[in-house]
Amino acid sequence: MASRTNSPIVPSCELPSVTDITRLLFDLHCGTDLSTSRIAESCDQFILHHTACCIRVSAHIFLWDSPKPRILLIQRSLCDTKPGYWEVPAGSTERYDQTLQDALEREIREETGLQLCRVTHALTPKTWTRYKEGKPQEWVGLPYIVEISKPKASELHANSECVSQPVLKWEDIIRLNPEEHQKFAWATEDEVRRDEYETFGDHKETILEAFAIVTQNCTR
Repeated sequence: MASRTNSPIVPSCELPSVTDITRLLFDLHCGTDLSTSRIAESCDQFILHHTACCIRVSAHIFLWDSPKPRILLIQRSLCDTKPGYWEVPAGSTERYDQTLQDALEREIREETGLQLCRVTHALTPKTWTRYKEGKPQEWVGLPYIVEISKPKASELHANSECVSQPVLKWEDIIRLNPEEHQKFAWATEDEVRRDEYETFGDHKETILEAFAIVTQNCTR
């Protein structure tokens, strides 16, 4: 990926529709330096291909402990927006995220306690419009398939009296923020298709796209 040059800020009337940049966003590598695109007076907005927008990243984490892959889903808390719905770890970029990978790593850690190992695939970008104080705000969603680092048993059982033969449980590894999420589950593709874990928006479509990629890559 070639380094990005500074993009001039142009009047909103000259900006193309955010949907026009979806194809071009495939070229936005997760290691791209965001500082060259960040709008100085609005640190949560960026200029991407001459379009002002906010960025939301999401992490699709898979587990292969059975014949078929399972994906990590987390259920939104009842005190949060979209209560009870299921989603993958995700969130918007913040002031101190230098790259998209920084944002991914932070969101995974904050929402699950897991550690990002590497990004393996970029999924189809999504675009939508939100209204803030009556003004439209363009958003770009950048979903990725990622791998997490294997936790060390010694770290998980640092406060345990018996660590000679620890039994690793996901309940010990995944640490949810109760203000945002209340449960987690490892869901199969069939369970997602049957809506056993109710999602919202186009989350289901993206999750199924991720299943298709990991299944195809592992059956070659």
